[in-house]
Amino acid sequence: MANFIGKGLLQEYSQEVTLTQPIMVASLPAILQIPDHLSDHLIFLRNHLRLSGKDEVLNEDEIIIFIEVMGG
Repeated sequence: MANFIGKGLLQEYSQEVTLTQPIMVASLPAILQIPDHLSDHLIFLRNHLRLSGKDEVLNEDEIIIFIEVMGG
């Protein structure tokens, strides 16, 4: 199972998901049911490295999810 760990405001979206095939990072907000108003501001990490929307997630991965810090 792929383990998704949301941090901070995203903790409620933490879950384990069985993936039958690799999925693109860009599809994770929909799969994890993260609201649209948050999905544009997410950072996904695997092994301490930031993932892009084109990267694939495999069934045995652990993915940490953060929300971007915004302000000015």
